[in-house]
Amino acid sequence: MGRLAKSVRHPCECDIKDIEVGVPSASGAFEGMLKILGTALVALGIGAAGGILFFILHLPLPWTLGSITATGIVAAMGRRWLMPTAARMLARPIVGVVAGSAFTPALAASAMQWWGAILFVVLFSAGTTCLGYVYFRKLGQFDAATAFFASSPGGLGEMTLLGGTFGGDMRSIVLVHSTRIVVAVFLIPIFLQILLGHPVGRVSPFAAASVGLSLRDVVVLSLCAIAGFALARIVRYPPGTMIFALVFSATVHVLGISEASLPPWVTALMQVLIGGVAGARFAGVRWREARRVLVLALVWAFVVVLIVGIAASASSWILGRPFVAMFLSLAPGGVVEMAVITFALGIEVAFVVTCQVSRILIILVLMPLSYRFLFKSSQPGGGSGA
Repeated sequence: MGRLAKSVRHPCECDIKDIEVGVPSASGAFEGMLKILGTALVALGIGAAGGILFFILHLPLPWTLGSITATGIVAAMGRRWLMPTAARMLARPIVGVVAGSAFTPALAASAMQWWGAILFVVLFSAGTTCLGYVYFRKLGQFDAATAFFASSPGGLGEMTLLGGTFGGDMRSIVLVHSTRIVVAVFLIPIFLQILLGHPVGRVSPFAAASVGLSLRDVVVLSLCAIAGFALARIVRYPPGTMIFALVFSATVHVLGISEASLPPWVTALMQVLIGGVAGARFAGVRWREARRVLVLALVWAFVVVLIVGIAASASSWILGRPFVAMFLSLAPGGVVEMAVITFALGIEVAFVVTCQVSRILIILVLMPLSYRFLFKSSQPGGGSGA
């Protein structure tokens, strides 16, 4: 298969430092910040408009799916109103704090009983990676590195960078993972609404929080977000902006330092923001060149969601966990997206998030080691894809 691009940086995955390049003066920096803020507000407005429409139509998870649809249409039209990278960097620690608030002392005491489910999730991820590798290698004619890292249910940014390091086609990896995440985020709420027989994830921004926020809670939870962001920057691990904030938030909730949860309007705002980021993933794609890869990715995404349903049924019977909880734990969406969806649905948030985060961390450690072991002749940096 001909490479779509030798080296590419996806518009949603660039580092936050990119927005600082080329600023000649303080006035220029201020103008740049205003431009970013203006773009973010317009993008949020587009996403919120889609969310309101989906809410009115009683569609599942309206603030996420409506935002994806609206911003996706704008991105496909080639418009410039896309969610800036800085907005995603801001959202990640807030999502972590929101997810961490689902942990309680009682849940922490029972967490040791989740090891079987986490092991099942990891083994399932390994199985789908092997199946995906064969699919992309044989049907897609991908090279080994591209097929291997495109089929792994890991984070988009991490798998793209690792694939490029080992000589894979980064553009193809981006397209496959972007498609997987968007399809999963779209299909899962619709499937659950049909399965459960009632609307899911319909959060009214004007509803009252279950536990009110005091000034002390605001300070504590804000420190969790700031500390998570800072630690991730120090260790140079971008996904840590969410994961570390989640750990800090879970800790303060388990220890009883705070029992508060963020108000529904914050949850709705995060759904709009995350939906806007997901919808913008296909911005800049040259559709004629990428058509074949996109078709392969769409088929694979639907197949994975179907396999997740089968695996969730089996694991629910084996482990005695609810089917919906296992389905969300195995779901191939991004960890940030799945955290937002699970919190909006209110279905065993702590359990699902723990399984999802464990999957991402274990994959991040094992994938490069597995690739080196399976393809000993391939050396990092040896291809033209990075």
